[in-house]
Amino acid sequence: RDPRRGAPLVVGGTGACSTRTELESVRMAEEAPELTAEELELQAKQAAKQRQTEYRKTAKLLKSKKPHEKLEAIEKLSDHGYISEGDCIGPLVENLVPKKKNGGIIEAAAKALLNFASVTAEGDQIYPNVVYVMDQTQLKKKKLKFGGQFMVDIFTHPKAAVPVKALDCYEIFLDACKAQEQIASVGMKAVEEAEAAAAQATAAKAAEEAAAVAAKAAAEAGKKKVKPTPAEKKAAAEAGKKKVKPTPAEKKA
Repeated sequence: RDPRRGAPLVVGGTGACSTRTELESVRMAEEAPELTAEELELQAKQAAKQRQTEYRKTAKLLKSKKPHEKLEAIEKLSDHGYISEGDCIGPLVENLVPKKKNGGIIEAAAKALLNFASVTAEGDQIYPNVVYVMDQTQLKKKKLKFGGQFMVDIFTHPKAAVPVKALDCYEIFLDACKAQEQIASVGMKAVEEAEAAAAQATAAKAAEEAAAVAAKAAAEAGKKKVKPTPAEKKAAAEAGKKKVKPTPAEKKA
């Protein structure tokens, strides 16, 4: 085929093909200058803005009345950023409310929530995403309406796969709560031990400072010469004038 019409060009002897446009793009990419810090920052801001736009679009589709749009939006939640950063947790939970002929949507939503909640991590939060969901239920504004009653209502759904997913979610949240409670008790014990150690250290420091003050006072007292009172001076003078007579035994000796 005529390469002047943009048809594929055979490169090398392996049969690999590339269009002229692709070759030019590679060449231009290789020749492109490195981006400055300001340009990289601008690119990052643009990417973040585009990501937030996509998050809002997906959250809107989760509220759609068309089942296929909801399912398409739920599939995107495999990227957990949509839930933790894109405010999609609320619309996702709303899709767990049992309604007529929405078994497929509830199953998909429960599966998405299960995948999100099942993420584990090391440290103080073994189930960080469960902690995130529970934190959303404590907000004053945009409070997430989610709790055990959601799961209980789904248990009676006629589609068998729905209660199974709901039970899996319930177990994950229960395990997370138990783990957090255990971590909290261990943390409380550590706090109490730390406070006791701090109190002991404070008492030891106070005793050390008191001992230092006492030692300093004793040293200063040793340097000072104590002057006798007038009465003491008079008594000493009279004692020096008096001649002490020896006893008969002393005379004999």
